[in-house]
Amino acid sequence: MAIWLHDGLSRPPDGRSAMSNSMILATVLREWNRKQEKNEEEEIAKKQFQQFNQYERLYRVRRLALHEVRKAGIKLSQWKKASSSFLSDTSHHRGSVKKESITDGYVDHIFTFYKSKNKIVEISLQTYNTISRRDLWDLHGAYYSGDINNELSKKDKKLPLELHNIVLSLRPITAHQIELVFSSFSPFIKSKHYKKEFRENNYGGLKTHDRLIVNNYHFLSGIESEYQLKELLKNIIENNIPKPLEKKL
Repeated sequence: MAIWLHDGLSRPPDGRSAMSNSMILATVLREWNRKQEKNEEEEIAKKQFQQFNQYERLYRVRRLALHEVRKAGIKLSQWKKASSSFLSDTSHHRGSVKKESITDGYVDHIFTFYKSKNKIVEISLQTYNTISRRDLWDLHGAYYSGDINNELSKKDKKLPLELHNIVLSLRPITAHQIELVFSSFSPFIKSKHYKKEFRENNYGGLKTHDRLIVNNYHFLSGIESEYQLKELLKNIIENNIPKPLEKKL
């Protein structure tokens, strides 16, 4: 059965209309084939990821996140282990760790900071197999306890501070679970991105001249493959993470 794509009249399309219809059909078929190929790649990646044990999957998640964030201009050498005593650590590296353990993807909770245009930026990577309610409270309190504090923000007291906490979890977490704890944050994207802006006169025990603070939490949960995680991180990096200032030669 022939299908005519035309202006709704009862006559068949002329030569130009037929050519136009052929081009439209070819475009639709290309997009369909591209989508099918992508779906097949995703399924293969899921099966491969599920073959690894929990420890290996967490290791791969941490390592991929570190390397993807490099695309925002952040060097591997800039990362440090978060010093909190209450952030749980499922990795085998606790207490004092070597820099190589962080850059190789063996530490659950790490952070870095740098100057961007007219602001200071702090990024943390928090990795979990599953996130409990207590973990959420710990994440919520990590900023306020000064765990993700740094010397740069103490020195540059007048610059705004922008925090991006990227929370990675193998198992899914719902918007309801998050919002029970992060009730004072605005759901920028439900179950994925929560944001809060406020001013603080005291940061890290020092007067900060009424500093503007923008605190972001990005939840990437239900991670089923490295392919999926790469796409999610790409979206955050391209749309949310400010690039560091380039050092003048």
